Amino acid sequence: MTDPFDALRQSAEPRLPRERFVRDLRARIIADLGLDPAAPSQTNRPATGRTVAVNATPYLSAADAAAALEFYRVAFGAEETMRFVGDDGRIGHAEFRVGEATFYLSDAYPQLGAHAPSELGGTTVALVMTVDSVDATFEAAVAAGAEGTRPPEDQPHGARSAWIVDPAGHRWNLTQPLDEGLDVDEYNAGDHGYQIVEKGPGGIWASLVYDDPQAAIAMATDVFGFRARQVVTDPDDSSVIVHSELEWPEGGIVQMSTNRPDNPFAAKAPGQASLYVVTQDPRAVWDRCVAAGLEVLREIASTDYDDGETFVVADPSGNVWSFGAYAG
Repeated sequence: MTDPFDALRQSAEPRLPRERFVRDLRARIIADLGLDPAAPSQTNRPATGRTVAVNATPYLSAADAAAALEFYRVAFGAEETMRFVGDDGRIGHAEFRVGEATFYLSDAYPQLGAHAPSELGGTTVALVMTVDSVDATFEAAVAAGAEGTRPPEDQPHGARSAWIVDPAGHRWNLTQPLDEGLDVDEYNAGDHGYQIVEKGPGGIWASLVYDDPQAAIAMATDVFGFRARQVVTDPDDSSVIVHSELEWPEGGIVQMSTNRPDNPFAAKAPGQASLYVVTQDPRAVWDRCVAAGLEVLREIASTDYDDGETFVVADPSGNVWSFGAYAG
């Protein structure tokens, strides 16, 4: 016989309260405490005064919101959780969930600035939704009336994705992460017209100027081992480099540009810089420098202040470069 307490037991998983309940509760608390309802909440406001968003919910408009809700139910397995219908029969507000994501929806109300994509001839917004199976979701959406604008395909950015436009005119990017994930080097080596620029938490970029920055960049990449992440030339003179980003594989950026007396940032005499580059394999860099015939200012050796090996060379313009496995 089943224990009645086991039969009545429910899941103890926490559930978010309905937003209407949250709004009503907040209004009651403000009224009971005699607070100013127009005053901004300080709950999620940091000392800087910036607002921190704790949740963002897409609010869609459709020429036929009821039909859109039915499409989302059939195509995405959406669960409708709320619907308010006005005296004119239009849906003033509805809410539905797809997995853990919540969406709001209403019929078009042009007088309130809520326009349907069909009124505007398209939409500038795409909704990205992660699904268990891009292929199955794509097929279900097309069968339910969506336009399949890009069929499922593995992408070099580490996901299998497909694009659809639902009957209401909203664009959806269906995505499914691939097990192998994203290989940045492999992606950047591809012929697709884009490069991934990985941004770190910050740092200091060394800047050097040259009379011949093209030759300096070639030396930095071919001899030292930097990677040219970006090189920007003057649109009126391709021989003038106004900006470059040379990435050290172990971390750090060096900029090399043309000596330009009219630019206060680049109006410096070439050959006056001195840089220390930390590497775990200074011997490999040393061998390339020697093979390239760079001027050696200090042979590779351990220093009296650190156990790691280091060496110093000068580039053809006279800049001093130190490479070493600085261990601190």
